[in-house]
Amino acid sequence: MLYIRQLLTRTIAPGSSVRRLSATSYRWKGQVLTADSNSFKKLVEDHPGRIMVDFTAEWCGPCRMIKPYLKKFIEEQGTIDLVVVDIDQAPKVAEKYSVSAVPTVKVFDNGKEVDGFVGNIHFNNLKDFVAKHGSLVN
Repeated sequence: MLYIRQLLTRTIAPGSSVRRLSATSYRWKGQVLTADSNSFKKLVEDHPGRIMVDFTAEWCGPCRMIKPYLKKFIEEQGTIDLVVVDIDQAPKVAEKYSVSAVPTVKVFDNGKEVDGFVGNIHFNNLKDFVAKHGSLVN
């Protein structure tokens, strides 16, 4: 606990990236996590608060186009985590959430779907989407 207190009281250099520390897990927010059929419930459905999910596939060109931007914006925002789900590795999860095309990005709040989009969107719109939901995190 002393280490955490020291970490939180250190001076941050101007221009440094600062991420919010979760009080329950002592880990940084703004992480990009990978889920499969077994871990999706714990990471998303049981998650207390807001979390973003990127349903994707290795063979999907538009997915590969938005993936680096989505990861970058999540890490920069630093208040919301991203869970990446490969629909070929977790088809039952994709079916449960009616994912019929990729990329599909959904936002969950306390395990319930609250927003999302399907398809490739302009990176400015993607940045605004992440900022909007990142700012709504408790």
